[in-house]
Amino acid sequence: MLIKKQLKIGLTLLCAVLLGACSTPQLNFRVQASDTLNADENGNTYAVLLRVYQLSDTDLFEQSAYEDLWKADTQILASSLVSVHEFTIEPSLSKTIEVEKEEGARYAGIVAFFRSHEGNWKAYRKINHGLIPASTQMSLTVSGSDIDLQYR
Repeated sequence: MLIKKQLKIGLTLLCAVLLGACSTPQLNFRVQASDTLNADENGNTYAVLLRVYQLSDTDLFEQSAYEDLWKADTQILASSLVSVHEFTIEPSLSKTIEVEKEEGARYAGIVAFFRSHEGNWKAYRKINHGLIPASTQMSLTVSGSDIDLQYR
């Protein structure tokens, strides 16, 4: 009787793992933008263009300058670029952005194209990969002219 119960539990767990492996992993970013987002010298706030890059490595991303990524990101990131998605982030926005994880992606890179690029305008984090696909949960805070990307 005990063996049957253990077998049922084992089969249930195996099914759950296999079903999870069949789902497409996502990159989920919980975005929180401040009401002072991308402000000018008069205090007027503006939307920001946000690019989400999926990268195979981060060397080129780390070395890239603001202007280079703005004008020629696909050429600059070259072989390390797996995919890119663009989003507009409005002041005071609170939402979740979901991007399907692409094959070969190991890192998520974020660039926010602020009016002033004096602050922290780019960040990256390693994304989940391995035998069992899993989504990666992150939080992205966009405030003033800075971004902060963290795992949740």
